[in-house]
Amino acid sequence: MAIALLGCSQADWATLTPAPTAAEQTGMVAYGGAGQLSPQEWAKLQSLAWPQNYRDMKGTFGFPAWRNESADVYRLADGSEVWVFYEGRQATGYELR
Repeated sequence: MAIALLGCSQADWATLTPAPTAAEQTGMVAYGGAGQLSPQEWAKLQSLAWPQNYRDMKGTFGFPAWRNESADVYRLADGSEVWVFYEGRQATGYELR
């Protein structure tokens, strides 16, 4: 693998680096959780009645990939991001980005 990369120019290296996600672009902090929702978890999240308690969200979906003071961000297998918004300790809704 290293031999194949030795012939790459500086411009080639730029194409090897993935573009930042929406969460990375907005200054979110990496939280350390796996942060990826399975298709079943994603379907469950979409069917929730809002608001939801923070503890219940973490117990059901685990820790997010990123977070800030008002949202937790989970990834989907297709690279999309699910932003779960909070007011205090209550999850108030979500958005797919």
